[in-house]
Amino acid sequence: MLEKFIRLINSCTTLTSNNAKKIFAIIITHGGLHDRHIRRSRHRNTLIRASTDCKHFHLALHLYSSFFHITTSSPPDKFTFPFVLNSCAALHDTLIGRMVHKQTLGLGFNGDVYVAAALVDMYAKCGSIVTARKVFDGMCVRDLVSWTTMVSGYVHNGYNAETLEMARSMMEIGIKMNRVALLSTLLASGQLGELRIGEVFYGYAICGGFVNDTLVATAVMDMFAKCGSLDSARAVFDGVEAKDVVCWSSMIACYGVFGQGREAIGAFHRMVNEEGIRPNHVTFTSLLTACSRSGLVDEAYKFFKLMDSPNLNHYSCMVDLLSRAGKLQEAEELVNAMPIPADAALLGSLLGACLMYGNAEIGERIADRVFQLDSSHSGYYVILSNIFATKSRWSEVEGVRKLMVDRSIRKNQGFSLNRVITKIIAN
Repeated sequence: MLEKFIRLINSCTTLTSNNAKKIFAIIITHGGLHDRHIRRSRHRNTLIRASTDCKHFHLALHLYSSFFHITTSSPPDKFTFPFVLNSCAALHDTLIGRMVHKQTLGLGFNGDVYVAAALVDMYAKCGSIVTARKVFDGMCVRDLVSWTTMVSGYVHNGYNAETLEMARSMMEIGIKMNRVALLSTLLASGQLGELRIGEVFYGYAICGGFVNDTLVATAVMDMFAKCGSLDSARAVFDGVEAKDVVCWSSMIACYGVFGQGREAIGAFHRMVNEEGIRPNHVTFTSLLTACSRSGLVDEAYKFFKLMDSPNLNHYSCMVDLLSRAGKLQEAEELVNAMPIPADAALLGSLLGACLMYGNAEIGERIADRVFQLDSSHSGYYVILSNIFATKSRWSEVEGVRKLMVDRSIRKNQGFSLNRVITKIIAN
């Protein structure tokens, strides 16, 4: 019976989550995990791969652990570890990831390019970017996947300058960037405000035939907007032939970066009324953000009411909008009426507005809620202390400082960042 289900899984080009659950349930019910056939590595790999592909990451790790302890006659092979490490990455489980890493070393797979690339990806997605770089540097052979994983890992961990440096090194040795690497470099260029470097990668996108890719086009638009060139972002947008909801949402977001809420609303109406494209949650987030930065309170409320089930990002935009406009009581009422729990970032924006407008009453209530969610962030204590100071309530100021001492909270020191970007040479 087990052989039958193994063949069934292998024959499936796409395996849905529900079908996978049924297959695994039958296998486990019939004692499949202890079947003699499952001692074969390829069968175990098939089940682990199916679990990972269907996003049953905990099950994948459980299967790996079970299979590994059933017998030592057929240990995991080099095809096993990429699936297991992908599950660790998806779960952000560095602890298990490191244990699996040790097992790869013990079995002598540290030199395998696919296992090493999976390790780099796992550490990067778990936030251990330094360890990811150590694994990358220790690879004897680095292919396109390895380089792309490192470039993507850097940018998603906020190492923007290192992203560009890695991309430069990648191109210097003649490895052409793929779509993922190009998206990462465009994101890094925008985050750093490096227009010149961003234009180099835009040229690379044109020469490499990526310019017709909607995601690449939207990344270029985002880069231009963050670098202060709205006209260039609009030119790229106009050049996209098949504009989808992602492309339109990006253009609306670009208008929001420049505080051009009216233009963002105009783009939204063209998208819906002229193109017949249905907005998604990202579209509304971009639109509400644009309204917030332009002080368009009434307009934002209209769009907010159009949504069937606003998510946390939408509520955050509305709270930010009301806070910027000085409507602190309305903002607090909206927070209290939310059907989903507010996070510290949302409450923190309202707390900052209480300092701006000198509202200690609401500030105290919001601070209590913020501290329940995040009691280790020094910025919230500083804001509350400054709110009391503006009202000359010095005993409360002292109380906040004492609370910081009792909780071992230290204010982060300021620093000056002098950024040096290595020159990128492109053919």
